[in-house]
Amino acid sequence: MEPEKNLLDRALERATIAPFYNLEAGPQMFIAGGACTRLYYNHAHLGSSDIDIYCNDSHREFLKSQLIDAGFLLTCANDKVLTLHNLETRDTFQLISPHAFRYPMQAELQNPIQDVLDTFDLNVCQMTYMYGKLHFHTKEVETCLKNKKLRVETPMGSQTVLRMIKYMSRYQLTLDLEEPRTASMHKMIRHNLLTTFQAERTSYDD
Repeated sequence: MEPEKNLLDRALERATIAPFYNLEAGPQMFIAGGACTRLYYNHAHLGSSDIDIYCNDSHREFLKSQLIDAGFLLTCANDKVLTLHNLETRDTFQLISPHAFRYPMQAELQNPIQDVLDTFDLNVCQMTYMYGKLHFHTKEVETCLKNKKLRVETPMGSQTVLRMIKYMSRYQLTLDLEEPRTASMHKMIRHNLLTTFQAERTSYDD
């Protein structure tokens, strides 16, 4: 009896790109980020969220063609990312160039997977999905995921704050305040909330 396919495999199959991805996955093409987090926690809403595939130009063009043939609409296209959405299945694929999107001044990456994951702002996204398995950026990332500990790796201002709130709410994560970057970001959030509250209270009192 064939084992039940996971959420991400089913999305790849709906998009008709599973055979190509499973064959070609590696440093030149890999799924990373939030889709891996959703798979790790077996979150039910995978199909309504983005699946980011980091890939070279030739793979991007092939995947784009396959997705369009499968009924996806091209909703965004530039040298950094191609976004394709299927209105029926609600699947969205983003085909991202690691070179243009993450390192615009660097023509070749020595280790695309490591270099891309190093730029992610949250530790719980530092995973790839290849060969039917999740691969963790570090053992520490795996431990934090298991213990539901959220850490800030590369702060990106308000964007990171919003993502922290989203991931904590969606997966019931707690902040690892022993990690300096995370503690600093938490302090900034508390300060901003307090400032906003005080401003609104003053306005109300007036």
